[in-house]
Amino acid sequence: MTTTRPARSQNVENPRGERGKGAGESTAGRPGSAPERRAFAAELRAALVQRGLPLERVCSRLAARGIRLSPATLSYWQRGRTVPERYNSLRAVAELEDILRLPGGTLSELLPPQRPRGGARDGAAGGGAARQPLFGAGSWQERALGTDLSRLNENLTVVSTREVLHLDDRGRLSHLSVSHLVRARENGACRMVNLHCLDNPGASRVHLDPVCGRTERLHLHPESGSVLIATGFGRDLLRGETALVEYRLRPEDGVLPAGRHEHGVNSPHRAYLLQVFFHPARVPTVCQTTFRQDADAEPKGLRRLRLDVSHSAHLHRSRCERGLHGLAWTWPKDLMAGRPAAA
Repeated sequence: MTTTRPARSQNVENPRGERGKGAGESTAGRPGSAPERRAFAAELRAALVQRGLPLERVCSRLAARGIRLSPATLSYWQRGRTVPERYNSLRAVAELEDILRLPGGTLSELLPPQRPRGGARDGAAGGGAARQPLFGAGSWQERALGTDLSRLNENLTVVSTREVLHLDDRGRLSHLSVSHLVRARENGACRMVNLHCLDNPGASRVHLDPVCGRTERLHLHPESGSVLIATGFGRDLLRGETALVEYRLRPEDGVLPAGRHEHGVNSPHRAYLLQVFFHPARVPTVCQTTFRQDADAEPKGLRRLRLDVSHSAHLHRSRCERGLHGLAWTWPKDLMAGRPAAA
């Protein structure tokens, strides 16, 4: 799902909450087939041998990156006895690719689709405490989709996402280009649904230019200020197949300047790139990366950025963890007061 707001712009995918489990990876009822588990184990084992790193040293390097993993767990992974399932374990897999000098996705793409945690889907009885949903009750996402929010894109895994915003000389969104690479979790996946929040009372219409995929539905939801886009793949995908979804969104008659853009991620995926092009006549005084654990949390500035020669700033995550990732910027006071840019 994506949101473009005068105060922010946000993109959100599958917003379901997940259930946690106790310590350790599961060995009973492992997800995926035995060949899938063996493929991941073999690739990890070969990379460890190639690098010549003892398990203890690998775990020490993970600890230096803020991830605690025991040598015993790593040993289980390379022998195929267990596979990474939990959030912290999936983070470890992404870091292992870097530590072992593997191309991004070498290990993570061999993992089987994640199963529902705690033996039950969200809202059902089962072990473990439910994780805080990414988007809570009363959110604009819920107002736009209602009960369908919990099932949004549940049969797809997002491999990577790229978003490019172009702002005009008043700081308003001119157009947003979006590209998703997705993989089917099960047979029959045939479309991807995205939700973009413009939250701009002056944007009465939007235009959509599809690049990859076929637009099946385009709906402007005035109450939440959001735009729902359903993009069809043209056929049913088989489990494990990938598809590209790409389009350009152009709001009409926007009146308020944008102040940030966020991308909501419910489960970690391989890569996210966000780039914002500012008009040369209207550049921000401050631009920084932000992160929120969920929609109710306040954004945290992580790193201040400098604009490049193209008057753009970008955020890149080689492994995008659960939460809302984005960029935020501060405009000169005359822009926030509504005065036009100087000629």
